[in-house]
Amino acid sequence: MRPYCIECLSLRFWSKVDQSGGPDACWPWTGSMNGHGRGSFYFHGRLRHATQVAWFLTHGALPPPKTGVLHRCDRPRCVNPAHLFLGSQLDNIRDMDAKGRRVTRATCGEANNRARLTAGAVATIRADYAQGVPVKALAETHGVTLQAIYYVVRRVTWKHIP
Repeated sequence: MRPYCIECLSLRFWSKVDQSGGPDACWPWTGSMNGHGRGSFYFHGRLRHATQVAWFLTHGALPPPKTGVLHRCDRPRCVNPAHLFLGSQLDNIRDMDAKGRRVTRATCGEANNRARLTAGAVATIRADYAQGVPVKALAETHGVTLQAIYYVVRRVTWKHIP
């Protein structure tokens, strides 16, 4: 492993963080993102989560193996060290449960706090799509992405709605 300059790393990393909200606000990562909406940063020979690097720059060590950097604020892009804490996967699940964020079969459809559509809207989307309304028009009308509409009409999501 070759040595690295902490000051250079720090400058390179924090230049990709929006700290304009102040010390208590979320600091969104503005650099590259992975496919799950989390920050990615090349450090110490490999691509790492931006939260891991923020932890390293703040505490001087990477998290131990099988330990994740979790968010108090529940915003995946946030790298504010004040919002981060270490925990296991079980800790993360307990945190999700305590905050009501875990999606299970019991929280599908409107019971899911992240749902943007209602059961009625889904039924309307499917009926309109069957009548030939374009997917783009449906997405604009209902304020969701094209992918969300495709998933609804192909019954990838909202399977419980006839």
